[in-house]
Amino acid sequence: MPTLFTGDNSDSDGELKVNTDYAQNYDNFRKKEELNKLKTKYGVDLNTAVSLDNEEVESDSSSSSSEEDSEGDKLNEQFDKEFYRTLARLKKKDPLIYDKKTTFFNNIEDQVNEAEKNDEQKKKKKEKVMFLRDYERKIITEREGKYSDTEDEVEIEQKKDPTYIEEQRLLKESFKKAFNDEDEDIELLKPKEKSETEKQQVN
Repeated sequence: MPTLFTGDNSDSDGELKVNTDYAQNYDNFRKKEELNKLKTKYGVDLNTAVSLDNEEVESDSSSSSSEEDSEGDKLNEQFDKEFYRTLARLKKKDPLIYDKKTTFFNNIEDQVNEAEKNDEQKKKKKEKVMFLRDYERKIITEREGKYSDTEDEVEIEQKKDPTYIEEQRLLKESFKKAFNDEDEDIELLKPKEKSETEKQQVN
């Protein structure tokens, strides 16, 4: 048994052993976890999910270091979809890759132009002009035709809620009404009647 600080340098004493079964189980678990994440993100399409497994990790690290311009952002979604489909075919060695008639990255520019048109239409819808008639119609439906400033609205809201003193006064009035409404035959307070044992104790 070696003692500490004896000066013997033996490499055999400090060996580190790796549990290979645990490492394999851990790797399988992580792969399944990543696959489930990809399935939830991209759906059941396993061709893209398998290809995204490795590429997503690389793209996360590279996208944080590089900035994309506005055109790149618009092309990004369509390009990514086409890229992942092509990459999945490459990994599976799909025979379509070797066919001269097949083209990849079809009509990305057309799809981007359509996306830009949709964006412009959405902006136009958001910037819809309101005419005087539309404004009057809105006032009539929402506020019963009463024009008001913000100060007037605050005063109206304050008038709707009673103050503390008004609440106390209303509570007192309700108690008085309840007290007066009850039949006069029923007494609120009754004197206690003594039992025979109590009468005998007093005497």
